[in-house]
Amino acid sequence: MIKNRNYIGYRMSKAYDDEIYVEDLRIIDDYTFYKANSILKNRTRKKGSTLKYTNRNEENKYEGLI
Repeated sequence: MIKNRNYIGYRMSKAYDDEIYVEDLRIIDDYTFYKANSILKNRTRKKGSTLKYTNRNEENKYEGLI
């Protein structure tokens, strides 16, 4: 839903394979739309990547298991 450009007034034209801007279709402003997409992008991880904990290193890696 956040990535859908219909909420900022763009509509896909199947006949011309192009986007058409219609002011009456706008639901949210551009700042909110792009800020939400920016936050979403920062929260997303690539497939197969792992989280890296900043408070763990080789010395205390297994500290929680003891």
